[in-house]
Amino acid sequence: MIGSNIEKNKDNLKSFLQSFIEEAKRGQRERKPFALGYSYIGHNGKESGHSVVVCGYHRKSSGQHEILIYDENSYISEDKKAKFYTFTISEDCSEFYYKDDNANYWKYTIEDQWTRLSYYGLDTLYNNDKMLKIYSKPVTTNIKVSYGKKFRLENAKGEWLAFDGKNYTGNMKVYDCYTSGTYFKDFWNITVDKTSKFTLKDTEKECEFAGVVGNQGYYVVSRGAEKIDLEPSGVITSGNSYKLDIAIQSSKCDYIQIQSEVKGSVKIVQNKDDIAISSKDDCKNIKVYSYDYGEKQEVKSNKNNSGNVKIDTSKIVKHYSIEYKLNGGNISNNVFNYTKNTETFTLKNPTKSGYIFTGWTGSNGDTPQTTVTIKKGTTGNLSYTANWEKLKSSKPTVTFNAKSIPLKLKQSTTAIKATLQKGDTVKSWKSSNTKIVKVTGKSNGTCKLTAGSKTGKATITIITKKGAKATLIVTVQKDTVKTTKISGLKNIKLEKGKTYTLKPILTPLTSGEKLTYKSSKSTVVSVTSKGKLTAKAAGTATITVKSGKKSVKIKVTVPKVATKSIKVSTNSVNLKKNKTYTLKVTLNPTSSTDKVTFTSANKKIATVTSSGKITAKKKGKTTITVKSGKKSVKVKVTVK
Repeated sequence: MIGSNIEKNKDNLKSFLQSFIEEAKRGQRERKPFALGYSYIGHNGKESGHSVVVCGYHRKSSGQHEILIYDENSYISEDKKAKFYTFTISEDCSEFYYKDDNANYWKYTIEDQWTRLSYYGLDTLYNNDKMLKIYSKPVTTNIKVSYGKKFRLENAKGEWLAFDGKNYTGNMKVYDCYTSGTYFKDFWNITVDKTSKFTLKDTEKECEFAGVVGNQGYYVVSRGAEKIDLEPSGVITSGNSYKLDIAIQSSKCDYIQIQSEVKGSVKIVQNKDDIAISSKDDCKNIKVYSYDYGEKQEVKSNKNNSGNVKIDTSKIVKHYSIEYKLNGGNISNNVFNYTKNTETFTLKNPTKSGYIFTGWTGSNGDTPQTTVTIKKGTTGNLSYTANWEKLKSSKPTVTFNAKSIPLKLKQSTTAIKATLQKGDTVKSWKSSNTKIVKVTGKSNGTCKLTAGSKTGKATITIITKKGAKATLIVTVQKDTVKTTKISGLKNIKLEKGKTYTLKPILTPLTSGEKLTYKSSKSTVVSVTSKGKLTAKAAGTATITVKSGKKSVKIKVTVPKVATKSIKVSTNSVNLKKNKTYTLKVTLNPTSSTDKVTFTSANKKIATVTSSGKITAKKKGKTTITVKSGKKSVKVKVTVK
């Protein structure tokens, strides 16, 4: 049988989590789920506990371990659905994150509260329960009754369960039973068969009662009521004179609270946005409040002529939760709940020592985003998981784009640049001999070097704010610095009409020899004195780049591009004798390399030049054919 446990000791946590991961892997591999149990200090200051079922294991691409957890408290029998939760363990097994159905309700996380963690076989899950017999049948519905208070619970089948202050008796089947605490009270949570009615009676003073009948949940505090009935249609209480305090689950908020002083019986029914309170006897001093994420709002109620009260909940503004799974990170002053009327806001990002925050995932999708904005009008509960990237521990570095350079006397250059690590800046620039070379540098790593009137060598030293250091040797000489190499060029393709500027790299960077450019076929590709290429026509041209005695040749190919269509400025021209008109032609695509030709069908009436200029000769009609490749269009010409 598997079994291991750990009390709250950070030194032992890593080994426990490592063994827990291995058991989860084995459980998934062998299809044998097991139990996870934990203890924690509850809201009442007492140690409480809970057990859940471990169902599977998954390793995330980030390295985190995810263990799939089933919590039977989340089971909804009407829908036959249950929630699954994730027990997340960091890659190095130094920390974990887990929130089950109880913790989700009470807004705490297990890793902040736990006093003991353990895992063990499912057959030991209820071994310590001596008070009630637990039946192995699926969960149906859950009833809460004040812990330690006398009560008698009956259902619609006539089955009953009673507590006389010492012992539990009855014939009602119980499938699960555990205690849970609030700030001031402890409760028995009893799972029993779902029926159409539950009745609580013979109660001790201030015994509290909660349950779900149908799809409606109720929580009733009655000081003096003789009987409380929970039915699908509502809650019915009866007694001589008592105070009634009832909470009703609502789609509009967490719950709606109704307080009243009652003599006799009263029935409270909720139907969509309306709550009705009816009583044949005396029901007075009615107060109604809505509660949502700790915010209390008073709700108006109206009493009709028959004495019944109607409560309209349609104007309650519902709050929605925002859950943050920080995976070991820290965050402050973020928004944890909002309404559809909340102004647009952006989530604040968390921090984690030794890690870089790479973004939120969850309700915003699976791609991490460092900026997540919740727009006004948004509705629904949201959940976001923080994603991290571990920082690589390395010493700060800074490098120059050259180890050494020559300069001619009095020569200046801005070609030298320092590459800094992200977030670093230059603290200081220094020349070992300012008579040979002076340096004027900026914090971003750029600088200007100026040679003096004296030959020799000097060292330029740069120091960054993070403590990185780099040096550059500068040699000042009398003669012009000559080019020893030309690089950074390659053969290219260039569509007709397109341009491209060559960016050759000279070695040394401080060469004083001029760069020149020459095209072998300027009708195909032209080049300017600054290295700008322009594709003119289909074909191949060789571009020669020269500096001093060094030269490099590259091929520039202008591919053939066929004309797909021809557009002319007009489809018909009317001219008087000796007048002219020049056709404007646009090819599709504009990069077409096909030549454009113009032909007149009758040169005696009108002629046309190679550039599209039409000249009227004598009265009559003719056509001009404009052709490019395999495409052509005709233009009608009328001479008057």
